[in-house]
Amino acid sequence: MRTLQLHGARRFELITQAAFWWMSGKRLLHSSVGVTRNISNSRVLIGASECSPVGAAIQVAVLLPQNEGSGYGIKL
Repeated sequence: MRTLQLHGARRFELITQAAFWWMSGKRLLHSSVGVTRNISNSRVLIGASECSPVGAAIQVAVLLPQNEGSGYGIKL
């Protein structure tokens, strides 16, 4: 795993699946999925085809792979 230094935070290159949710101005729940690019103790960079509006509060689930075998080991 490669370590990056961006925006004053130590970031780790981590490529795995992530899902995220946000509420629209009309109080409708929206969701999308994507792939993480890197992660720190307070931020996650996710590439996705559908994104939340700028400034929207989001909830994120990052699915960490198991060391061996298939499936997921930990959900953050």
